[in-house]
Amino acid sequence: MRTAVSWFSFALLGLLLLAMQAGFGQNSPQTRQAEDLYDQIMSADGFNEALGYEILGNIYPEYQVLQQADRVYEQAMASDNPEEITQLASQLATVQHRPLRQMQALIQRLRSFPPSDTINRMLAAVLMDYNYLQEGDEPLSREVFQLLGAPDSLQLADPLDWTDPGLALEALLGAYRSPLPAQADAATLEKRLTGLRHCLELLHFLRRARTAEADRLALAATIPALAHRAMAICLLLHQQAPQAGWWEEAFLLAEQAKSTLLSDQLQGYVADRDDLDWPPLGKQLRLARQLATQSGSFFEQPQRLRELVDQQLPQLSHWPPAPSAQLSLAAVQAQLREQQTLLISYFLLGDEGIVFHLDGQQVQIDHFYWNKETQTALQNFQSEMTGQDFLKEPTAAYQRYTKAAFWLYENVLLRPALRHHRQSAPKKLLILPDGALWNLPFSALLSSQAPEGEPSYSPQQLDYLVKTYELTTAPSALAWLDDGDPNLPLKVGALAPEFNGDAMASRTACVSPLPALNHSMEEAEAIISRVKGQVFLGSEARLQALTASREEFTVWHIATHACRDQEDPSQSALFLQDGSLTASQIASLPLQLQLVVLSACETQSGPYRAGEGVLSIGRAFLQGGARALIGSLWPVSDAATAELMPLFYDALAGGQSTSGALQQAQLNYLAQQDRLSAHPHYWASFVLVGQDQIFATAGWKTYGWYVLGAIFLVFVIFGARSSR
Repeated sequence: MRTAVSWFSFALLGLLLLAMQAGFGQNSPQTRQAEDLYDQIMSADGFNEALGYEILGNIYPEYQVLQQADRVYEQAMASDNPEEITQLASQLATVQHRPLRQMQALIQRLRSFPPSDTINRMLAAVLMDYNYLQEGDEPLSREVFQLLGAPDSLQLADPLDWTDPGLALEALLGAYRSPLPAQADAATLEKRLTGLRHCLELLHFLRRARTAEADRLALAATIPALAHRAMAICLLLHQQAPQAGWWEEAFLLAEQAKSTLLSDQLQGYVADRDDLDWPPLGKQLRLARQLATQSGSFFEQPQRLRELVDQQLPQLSHWPPAPSAQLSLAAVQAQLREQQTLLISYFLLGDEGIVFHLDGQQVQIDHFYWNKETQTALQNFQSEMTGQDFLKEPTAAYQRYTKAAFWLYENVLLRPALRHHRQSAPKKLLILPDGALWNLPFSALLSSQAPEGEPSYSPQQLDYLVKTYELTTAPSALAWLDDGDPNLPLKVGALAPEFNGDAMASRTACVSPLPALNHSMEEAEAIISRVKGQVFLGSEARLQALTASREEFTVWHIATHACRDQEDPSQSALFLQDGSLTASQIASLPLQLQLVVLSACETQSGPYRAGEGVLSIGRAFLQGGARALIGSLWPVSDAATAELMPLFYDALAGGQSTSGALQQAQLNYLAQQDRLSAHPHYWASFVLVGQDQIFATAGWKTYGWYVLGAIFLVFVIFGARSSR
């Protein structure tokens, strides 16, 4: 409780009340907003009065919040409800200035209740809040771990063995995220690394237990910083024992921080979704919670949850993935060797960049500065890709592009890694981007300085990276690892809705009316003239065509308009003839496709979320079960795309891998252009994301020539016989 205030304080309080009346009148918008917020808070489950006052403190003056919190504190001290005491302690730890005496009183109050798992859990939470208020970095009391059911913090084998995984995570963070000693020995480093692994395991568990994607994304965003701490320890351990595999451990930790939600689906339930009626995982988990909380706290009896899930929800037996289910580094390296691929994985945090590179034999690490100079070069490079300054001011735009494209290649992104792999001579690069690097078209980087003189984007003058390497991008190594049926037949379903410039967009984030697409239907027809498949034009390019034929084709090619919703990426959409198809709807489709080609604008672009990557329309297709996709990083030219895409299918039907076919198509397109129309703006937007594969059969025209050849041979043979 507070002591009596001075006369000066009373005077100040009066002035504050006058100011409050002037700014927060009875009917002022601020007052109404506060009252509405208060009503929402007080009606929500799990919120108490003190929490309501804390949130209202963003609107009302702080002194009023503190007065109200004091009154609630006095009420709680007289209360027999330990949960109310615990909730209040959490609020006092944030809204008052180091209320150590009040916290001590609340701790003693909780100790007066008969011990139980629930009381222990509440007491542990208050002790952690009390520890937070201590001056300096006080070590967390060992009693906290005992109260949570883990006498030794290093005994974490399964998060459900703790009384409360959320509190377990907080306790471990308190114990292991403090700065390391200046001279830490290997044993100290390994103990800290073990604790951080446990934190990551708990974060993954808690994330999977959420049903709303927004909640899962919020928890995923906390993973990279912890993974970075663990990786830094691995690098220190590598210095002490270079042959002990610490670089490999660091790479696996970085993988845990990449595309976490998508990785859950790849390991968990995507393969089981064989029809549109497959029950949503979220509904199952909500039912599990309901069953587990019928007679007590959710985590009060952890074994009970397991029994209920095993007995009443057998379809959940595979979810979440077992903690031991980790990416196999040996499997990744074996596929890298088989495909002659060099894996380059980027990890950005603050002003530091880490790049892992694997050639099938070993893991190596380099560092670069993610500083203002690097980010400026990246922004200059991207602006030259997405804009058309090369048509307005050719010389200046050429100089900006070539300078940035070579500088990024030479000093930051690729040359430092490639110099280690001259002997292995990879023919393919697998890029695992991070942060802003998701928006970078690596194919348009330059591996040598551009010559002076008249601007020309001809491949004879510029050494584009695509001239040397086949390129694949992936959210993570797991998303690239090929675990499906090899060499499935190439059969394409090509959809092209008709847009004449008068169609109204059904999404608020989209341009309306949708511009005319003069070449999309020609593009679809040209593709099906080269490969086996079926074309759906105009009124036939409907959602039903996608869902009804999802098992008939191995590839979907969709030439249409797309709309990126930066604020709510789940509402980014593709447009078909009968309306829009949002990213959330796409992710729920049970796709069994080898490849999706999205011939539309910005289908591989979207807002970036730490721990997950870019939330694009393309990602939604991977969530739905597609093994790979080709999407665009910026708005693309209708005419140029209609030239590029048939070239891609020519190469794909000829037996090239997906990455090789995209490389060949881009090079063939360049060979047909003049010095300005060869600009990467027209061809480098399209990137391959996911698995790189070879289809078993060539296009029907190839087989048609075989048939004609066989018929001709028969006529020759029979003609020869008849002439005898």
